[in-house]
Amino acid sequence: MELIGEEEKRELLEVIESGYLFRYGSPDNPAFKAKVYQLEQQVAKLVGASYAVAVNSGTSALLAALSGLGVGPGDEVIVPGYTFIASISSIIYARAIPILAEVDRTLNLDPQDVRRKITPRTKAILPVHMLGIPARMDELKAIASEHGLLLLEDCAQAFGARYKGKGVGSIGDAGIFSFNIYKTITAEGCPFTCPYYKGGQVDYRKGMLPQTDDLLSRAINISIGVSDPGLGSAFGVTIHDNDNTIDDCAELFLRTAKEYL
Repeated sequence: MELIGEEEKRELLEVIESGYLFRYGSPDNPAFKAKVYQLEQQVAKLVGASYAVAVNSGTSALLAALSGLGVGPGDEVIVPGYTFIASISSIIYARAIPILAEVDRTLNLDPQDVRRKITPRTKAILPVHMLGIPARMDELKAIASEHGLLLLEDCAQAFGARYKGKGVGSIGDAGIFSFNIYKTITAEGCPFTCPYYKGGQVDYRKGMLPQTDDLLSRAINISIGVSDPGLGSAFGVTIHDNDNTIDDCAELFLRTAKEYL
């Protein structure tokens, strides 16, 4: 509850007292505050996009974006093998086939491997801007343009990030965002078939992305800003830590990291 102060309480109470608990209301009624519309306008302005539509989650945003872009049965969508599961499950929900590709040293989609994964069935590329770091969008956009592919940005982990002066989410054909901060999950061993897909069985298995496996095996996980210390790493900094504790954690990390460099 430490994150909820008087300002947040006032905003919530204002909505409750207005009597409008849904996004729609009468613009002629001063009690209607149009909070969702205001959020959409502010996000669009921040990102540099022409439009923004709020939904209930980042997963729903992916589902809506894929549907809006026309991704459907039998299509292939290239997506990084290192991401939150919704980046992949939303493709399956659209009745398309996720094609896992390697990540580079930034943990973002590797354009070179994307080229290797393109087939006549490829419909879209779905880069995930990982941990606040934008993917190599110039290269990915060039590949998409060369092959006539759609480019959908998953910005769930990079709200507010910019790539060469442009807000992520405004570079591809569409972009999605999320306000959930916990975004990493891994899984293995799920062969996948689809009655609409004419490319045969796609086998997802451990070891299928050796470059990604190698990078992750040598990575040090640092969780900054996690509110639950149990979800952080040994070097994690929580929202309750003061400047001295943060400095101590940083110094401990530097000493440990030097042993591996």
